[in-house]
Amino acid sequence: MRRFSPEVRPVLLAALLFQRQREITDTLVELLNYTVHRINARAGKKVTEAFVAEFTKVRGKSGLLGKIAAASLGAPGGSVRSVVFPAADGEKTLKDLVAEMKATNAEFARSKREVFKSSCSNHYRSGLMKLLGVLDFAPPTTSTSPSWTR
Repeated sequence: MRRFSPEVRPVLLAALLFQRQREITDTLVELLNYTVHRINARAGKKVTEAFVAEFTKVRGKSGLLGKIAAASLGAPGGSVRSVVFPAADGEKTLKDLVAEMKATNAEFARSKREVFKSSCSNHYRSGLMKLLGVLDFAPPTTSTSPSWTR
């Protein structure tokens, strides 16, 4: 800076500070994206582990359905406990099958959102609030500059 004339120094300093400000903003936005991604990944892992622990996969579902249907047709007046349960190898198998069917993608996504929301409102809240407090978000403009301003 000293090798430039005194009239040029403020302009060069302003350009340097402007560029440095943009670099810091970009770094903060990357940190925000990384943090949100990490929260989401941890929520997914936690929900997956919970779902795996919750149910045992029932093998041979179509064969099981065939057995239940044949037993039901063979004794249409019988009770569920005396006809269907023995054909399904017991009540536990049917309970496992129901639990497996409940574990759909929609249920998984709902559980993941709950864990994500819980993480954001508890552990990561203070850090995210500080990070968001530093950034000013503005509506997009027609220029090529990003929509954040600080």
